Amino acid sequence: MYMIVKEVNGMQGLFAVQRYKLNEILFEIKGEEMHYPTRTSIQINSNVHINVQSPLVFINHSCFPNIEIDQKNIKVIKPIEPGDEICFDYNRSEFDLANKFECITCGQWIKGANHAKDYPCLIQPNSYISHLSEKQNI
Repeated sequence: MYMIVKEVNGMQGLFAVQRYKLNEILFEIKGEEMHYPTRTSIQINSNVHINVQSPLVFINHSCFPNIEIDQKNIKVIKPIEPGDEICFDYNRSEFDLANKFECITCGQWIKGANHAKDYPCLIQPNSYISHLSEKQNI
């Protein structure tokens, strides 16, 4: 995988330096497994979060993502061109964020799927998190 970390608008992000096709697996999520969210973790099932390291720690939120979390994989959901930032929608992949924040694009508070009622325009959670939500009756 050819990607670089660079700073844009005072924040570091992960950017593509080559093309990636729809449904391509960019990364396997690896790291310490925990049963609670942290600022640097990614939720992979209903009660497991993986504390990720570089370069995954630099993947930012976007309301218009080009990747999604699919169990322990990060999968392309929109073709990615060189120069595109690699982003996923934290509201679609996490039940409850450890560090909530205001989206710099739309101004809504990013809190996680458990707070979906707060987001009337929220795109449906990805199929994997929807499946987990149904199991937990969220």
